[in-house]
Amino acid sequence: MRQVNFDVINFIVSSFLIIKKIIIYCVKIIYLFQYPFFTKQV
Repeated sequence: MRQVNFDVINFIVSSFLIIKKIIIYCVKIIYLFQYPFFTKQV
């Protein structure tokens, strides 16, 4: 049971880190795509 619980926790942590990287990557892409539009408006 403890091994299974450890595997589940490890999976959750690893998946959380992957999701965090994806979110940061998406935010950077959105920022880069919106930045030229903001400068054009100004």
